Amino acid sequence: MFWRKPSPSKIFKELTMLEVVLGASRARLDIALNIRRDRRTYMEYFYKVSVPSAMVGLPLTPLTMSNMFVNDTFIAMRRGLKKLRKIVMLLLRERYIGPELSERLLNSIKEVEERMKTADSLPVERGIEELKESIDMMLAICAEVKAMLASRGISVPER
Repeated sequence: MFWRKPSPSKIFKELTMLEVVLGASRARLDIALNIRRDRRTYMEYFYKVSVPSAMVGLPLTPLTMSNMFVNDTFIAMRRGLKKLRKIVMLLLRERYIGPELSERLLNSIKEVEERMKTADSLPVERGIEELKESIDMMLAICAEVKAMLASRGISVPER
């Protein structure tokens, strides 16, 4: 992520990219939940994905697709949490934030990790809802760090 001391605008840009990835992950979770709950969507995926893939020799059921979306979200969230932790530690080291704010942000990151662990052991639909709440928490952390950087006059120039 950062090989050298990054500029604050680079950190701002990384947070913006992380927000985009988390937004896409939330959309994947919505699709996965829709496949599981809505019969029409389930059948649409069955006829448009399962039947053609079975003809090729690789049968993908709609539930398999749903699980793939959830697994992709888990991977993106783990990477995002790692990136968030690095950003918070970097901001603390460079004295952009104080120790109390960094402690609060790191505690929020730990809480998201705990929610991810519990979401993995819950029934699938409740686990998906828990993951969506965790993504919302991560987006709130990103927004808080970006607001703090913006209050110091740091932002990415629009192109």
